[in-house]
Amino acid sequence: MEILAGGQRIPAPQYLWATDSIAGIDSSVAPALHLYFANDVLLHGPAVLQSGGERLASNSINPPYVDDYIETGEFYRHYGGNYLPLEESRKLPQINVGQCFVVHHFNYAVYGHALLEILPKLFVIRQLPQLSQIPILVPARCPGWYLALVKLVCPRSPLLIYDPKLHSVRIGRAILPPWGGGDKYLVHPFLIDQCRKLLATVRSGKPFNATRLLLLRNQPHSFRLLENQREIEMACQPLGFIPVYPEKLSFSDQAQLFESAELIVGEFGSALHNCIFSKPGTKIVALNRLNELQDLIAAVGKQKIGYVLPVGGRPVLFDDYREETLRYRVDVQELITKLQSLTST
Repeated sequence: MEILAGGQRIPAPQYLWATDSIAGIDSSVAPALHLYFANDVLLHGPAVLQSGGERLASNSINPPYVDDYIETGEFYRHYGGNYLPLEESRKLPQINVGQCFVVHHFNYAVYGHALLEILPKLFVIRQLPQLSQIPILVPARCPGWYLALVKLVCPRSPLLIYDPKLHSVRIGRAILPPWGGGDKYLVHPFLIDQCRKLLATVRSGKPFNATRLLLLRNQPHSFRLLENQREIEMACQPLGFIPVYPEKLSFSDQAQLFESAELIVGEFGSALHNCIFSKPGTKIVALNRLNELQDLIAAVGKQKIGYVLPVGGRPVLFDDYREETLRYRVDVQELITKLQSLTST
């Protein structure tokens, strides 16, 4: 069932400055959004869907990497502690459900992935008040922020909790909202539009007037560590930047904080993806660059993006097969010079 026609042009990002080692991305076109239905579905393990013995896979329902990781078993190396091996999970005792929404996949508990891949599905459900009594399937022991996110966006929808290590789920009719992308990863304008509408409903009355934000990590990321974070913090504060640890804030507080900012500096990652809530014209300075996701957010949100790469000029990238933490530093003087050029105008 088509929910939103496609064809909306997504412009190329606007960059704050040229970076020789970063290839800009071209404009693209947003796909149509469809709601999918599947009958007599078995859901097990990391949200694997099977019907008639065949696995249901679609780049409209989940990003391409999700099906790739499940097909190859690669998900288990990263998230095995949360799931049994696929063959075992398929044989678990079944919970029988007449119908429900399925929105999650194995990577739902990573905050940035939830923002870009799960939140669009919740917004689709929010657009369908006639289906508001149909439950949303939620894994047990999910992070508190994830449960709060689902309840905030879909307050009228009941939640159906199951434990993927104890049960599989037999669903009479599974309703599968789209994530908004397609064969390639993109940020759909529908997501940004709905984020701005959601902000109108979550404002708490707190004064969120921090126009210059410096995003900091309370704990290092599992595979990369910005070694001179403290040095960056001390250098940025005289320029009026307010240090923020986003993981200490609620989802709604993060959304409002990012909406209030005019200039945001932060390490590339989940916290910076909160820029889906930032206003058009916001300037974003990312430390390091893993991929084009922040470019896409900036393009659709009509923001301006710039990168300060690690010392040496090469990004510190994600490596599936590397066990040790990758340490890197950012040239503080280069960062401050760039920020002064942005704050003096």
